[in-house]
Amino acid sequence: MRSAAAAVAARLRAEARVLAMLEHPGIVPVHDVGTLPDGRLWYAMKQVRGARLDQLLVHGIANPEKFRVFERIGEAVVFAHSRGVLHRDLKPQNVMVGEFGEVLVLDWGLAVAAGKPSGANEVAGTPGFMAPEQATGGPIDARADVFSLGRIIAAKASALDPAARYASAADLAADVARWHAGAAVAALPERWPQKLARHYRSYRAAYWLIGTYVVLRVAFELWRSRFT
Repeated sequence: MRSAAAAVAARLRAEARVLAMLEHPGIVPVHDVGTLPDGRLWYAMKQVRGARLDQLLVHGIANPEKFRVFERIGEAVVFAHSRGVLHRDLKPQNVMVGEFGEVLVLDWGLAVAAGKPSGANEVAGTPGFMAPEQATGGPIDARADVFSLGRIIAAKASALDPAARYASAADLAADVARWHAGAAVAALPERWPQKLARHYRSYRAAYWLIGTYVVLRVAFELWRSRFT
């Protein structure tokens, strides 16, 4: 019983230390930390209101909103990686979408420094979202979190071979932003029909204007040649 309580306390201390390092709009800040008279550890965090991403996905949200949320998740993870911290448990259940559209990445209790092993004989994370190298307790880097992000949205990000994934969360976020903007993405090499179709989707109004002008111009020239 004591060992279980000690493990919980150690995890809370570790999470508090991590969150103290990560001052970012997409990460819930820790305001204070301390110990109760009976020895139990506590810390106070910002209260967040909203719905978990997994709950929103069940009810259904539009694709543009999904990608907006994903981009915000990516920004928080990129920031954490820039501070040398890996989340290790990224999944929809650990993402909160607030009342005013804010996106928060929660539960940093499994976070570790990049490059360190998960621990001897320790498998930490959620099955289905853990990278293969993480599931074996081996050394991990930013690509382990990229795998977890990929399980939320993209096949390239969740490739079994780390070398086949995006090298960083920043690269993944950039590809999502390019897709959202209608630009070419690294995850999907294009042939000329796909490139033309994407270009048309991005500049549909211009194509219609040009097409309308051409039709009217041809009609005008035909009419003029008939009466001259």
